[in-house]
Amino acid sequence: MFEIVPFHEELLPQAGELLARRHARDRADMPLLPARFETPRTALGAVREVWHRAWSRGVAALRDGRLAGFLLGEAQFDTLRGRHAWVPLAGHALAADAPVDLYGELYAVVGSEWLRLGAFDHYVMMPAGDRAGLEAWFALSFGQEQCHALRSLVAGEAGEDAGDPGLLPEGVRIRRATADDRDVMVEEMSPLLRQHLAGPPVWGAALPEYAQEIREGFAEMLTDETVHVWLAERTEPSGGSGRVLGYQAYFPASHSDHNLSIPDRAVVLNVAATRPEARRLGVGRALTRAGLADAAAGGYAVCVADWRTTNLEAQRFWPRLGFRPAVYRLTRKVDPRIAWAG
Repeated sequence: MFEIVPFHEELLPQAGELLARRHARDRADMPLLPARFETPRTALGAVREVWHRAWSRGVAALRDGRLAGFLLGEAQFDTLRGRHAWVPLAGHALAADAPVDLYGELYAVVGSEWLRLGAFDHYVMMPAGDRAGLEAWFALSFGQEQCHALRSLVAGEAGEDAGDPGLLPEGVRIRRATADDRDVMVEEMSPLLRQHLAGPPVWGAALPEYAQEIREGFAEMLTDETVHVWLAERTEPSGGSGRVLGYQAYFPASHSDHNLSIPDRAVVLNVAATRPEARRLGVGRALTRAGLADAAAGGYAVCVADWRTTNLEAQRFWPRLGFRPAVYRLTRKVDPRIAWAG
């Protein structure tokens, strides 16, 4: 029924049309996704950007000479993930009437190309609302790793529970960070999230070679006027500043012509953490209330956040504040011994 062929340049216009139609279906479930990619011309630009990367490999499914599905992924080589392959949202689409197990047929071919490049770790970005598509990837031994979520900043659109951030804990105040907070941000706040993610059941490796880079990034946040960092701190009896309990950092989202998950007028909740002893006291809710209100006042319409789905605290916390899953990052680790034991 389907002819599986290598992807090639002449298929790009049809791929753009398929992606535009898939994105329209995705937006029916998640309207906050950017509408412009429903236009075939814009979607074509996103597919072309993926296809023209140096180490991209791709495969297509034809039915009666027409494109019914495609899968494009880029082999990447870095110290964080090693040799791996990455399929972005713009790297795949199926026709509405194509069976979802067609993903398996496509993956069987292009995945072999990735293995020949030594890329044994495979990542696929999938729309959260495509339950059938997700099940197809789960059947291929992919697992869910990261949730990318969106929250409207327009009053009345964020969900029932999001409007109840709770009372500010007694003896705690929320304020904007300043350059004077550099030491506490770098020395005390920057390790919090890494240490938390290294614990169970995330067990995310906190590589020591990145510690200094993270410290420098925390220092730079305080000097970047476009970044708003919010702190929760205990107040001294005298009314002065006390121990910082947690923080949240909001960055303006960069406009993208190929990232289908970043809406217009979006702010990114880039990093956030609370000291272990201050969790479950309402500190995170109070920080979020301040950060989102400030972003809305600044003209942003949507807030973007992401977290490891094995981070049980985050997996419970952010949806309660109105963040809805928009995209899941799926991953599969192929046993590298297949290179010589097959």
